[in-house]
Amino acid sequence: MNGAGAAIEATRALTTVEPRARCSMIAGANALLRMKESTLPARERILHDAWAGRLIDDHWLLQSIRYARFTLPPLWRAIDELQTAHCVRHRSIDQLVLLAVAGGCKQVVVIGAGYDMRPSRFAARLEGVTWIELDLPGIGARKRELVDTMIDSNHHVERAGVDLMRESVLDALAATHFDRDEPACFVLEGLIHYLPRARVEALLSDLSSGSARREVIVSFIRTQVYESARGPLRWLVQLLGEIPRLHFAPRELEALAARHGFARFQSWTFDQQVTAFAPVARTRRVGCTQDVALLRDRA
Repeated sequence: MNGAGAAIEATRALTTVEPRARCSMIAGANALLRMKESTLPARERILHDAWAGRLIDDHWLLQSIRYARFTLPPLWRAIDELQTAHCVRHRSIDQLVLLAVAGGCKQVVVIGAGYDMRPSRFAARLEGVTWIELDLPGIGARKRELVDTMIDSNHHVERAGVDLMRESVLDALAATHFDRDEPACFVLEGLIHYLPRARVEALLSDLSSGSARREVIVSFIRTQVYESARGPLRWLVQLLGEIPRLHFAPRELEALAARHGFARFQSWTFDQQVTAFAPVARTRRVGCTQDVALLRDRA
């Protein structure tokens, strides 16, 4: 290969591999939404994440979205609606994690962790809990770089790399102190709609293995919501480059979970999440949302 050809191949490799390997646009955008929420007065905010502002990352696209919203009203509205949807979902999963730990799950595994900071936010309330985060190796490495600059962050988190498109969660967990004979709570937030159906099946099969009790907290895009997405939101998602590929009716997801041994299923629509977990958001405007579900096995 000549020098020009090598340069083209190197450029192609950077543009196709590097963003996926080193940065998640969605993780950074979600951190931006939590940062914005955290600036609201305590009586008005859905949640508080003291670390979110330092996790937005310095990618030019995220910084452009951060500041362009001030001059583009449709973008501002779309981001405000996404902020409400994301923070209600995040708060709902917060509460379900706390309930799982109170019920005896002293291991919490966050799969596709992105820039989730629950171990730090809950450090004082959940002593004695083993926290494990799994994500693409490059994203995990970038998070470590950002977190290591935070003097007040919680470093007692095990992290392991996994590519869910090809690898097993069980193999990734084997490299950690995860105990398959102890109850565990798995968090799959903003994740399964990016996977092919066969990989979701493989993931649920992995999570249901073993004899100890398992609880899985998962967010999913309802089919009706997926089909109604349009306008600035669809443009923003395409711009971030992480396009959802799966959506479910709740009964469909329940049947899928049951095939893998999760006999107990409970789900919450956005309105039900607001009522149960985030009543402060009752008057907020929102567009597209995700449902949240809790899967429990037969143990």
